[in-house]
Amino acid sequence: MPHDAAARELGSGKTREEMLRANGRRVRIVPRQDVDDGINGVKMLLGRCWFDRERTMRGRECLAHYRRDFNDKMGIYKDSPVHDWSSHGADAIRTLAMGLQETQPARLASAVTPIRLDAGGSSWMGA
Repeated sequence: MPHDAAARELGSGKTREEMLRANGRRVRIVPRQDVDDGINGVKMLLGRCWFDRERTMRGRECLAHYRRDFNDKMGIYKDSPVHDWSSHGADAIRTLAMGLQETQPARLASAVTPIRLDAGGSSWMGA
């Protein structure tokens, strides 16, 4: 879970982590990381990923649209990514990439038709 899952809720006084553990869930909090480190982590992870075409469509759209705006006046990209509809989905895979503790690779189910994510275009993945 992202670092803010350790924050206390006003209504209950408990953290999301505490509530999930109380319901029998295993939880691990990923420490707050620099956004650029997380983006690089995603870039390293994507080359080893396969995506189910139908069930991951929205997440793939988020990744494709996650970007930084260009500052025409200074001729550089802005420091932080655009916060829009795509940023929450992209932040989720960024959290996964930074908190992933890899084990033996699982075999794909034969019913799943995997696709490779196209990292071309003008999104941050193509950089």
